Amino acid sequence: MSTTKTIKFQKLFEKRQNIRQLEKRLGFEGVLNDNERAMLEFIACRNSTRITDITNEAYFNNLSLSTIKRGILSIQDKKLVKKIETTDSREHAMVLDLV
Repeated sequence: MSTTKTIKFQKLFEKRQNIRQLEKRLGFEGVLNDNERAMLEFIACRNSTRITDITNEAYFNNLSLSTIKRGILSIQDKKLVKKIETTDSREHAMVLDLV
């Protein structure tokens, strides 16, 4: 493997380590899987997130709608996000925010 490639992988691994340390400090380690952590972080960095916002985000393109819904239910069950009441009563229009 070339030195340039090795350096790129080293940088990538360092970023992964930094992310894991941040998530550990936030108390996510062992509580949430990778998909759930990513969804929670996505919700946390926005105001009033809908499931369609998550499905439309390119980062989540490899996840099915069912997987996203299961992840949202899981982080709701862990009381990390909550459903916000809106004037839109459609279930698929559920709006989420941090607890």
